[in-house]
Amino acid sequence: GLTGSESIKGLSKRQAIRVIDRLNVLAGVEKDVPNRATPEQQYFILHLAKEMGWAGDPARLRGFLEAKAGVSDVRFLTLDSARRIIEALKAIQKGGRAERRQK
Repeated sequence: GLTGSESIKGLSKRQAIRVIDRLNVLAGVEKDVPNRATPEQQYFILHLAKEMGWAGDPARLRGFLEAKAGVSDVRFLTLDSARRIIEALKAIQKGGRAERRQK
């Protein structure tokens, strides 16, 4: 669920590091990884995605996050990558490329 890969053998080095970090947190060996996106940043990203009509298609945001930041969920973004994602989503909206759904 963390990487989208079906086996450990298929993980890249970056993905394997993320899995190990997450397992250490779950096992109580380490606290959550520092430098994570703030709850406010996470909420804002989800809010922008909803405004763009991506709320009904979770795979759309997940694919965008994987392509731009190498993570599958906003909870795993760093502070810096969250800032970049927010700016990218705002640019998409401003440029009229958002996939807004008509009600």
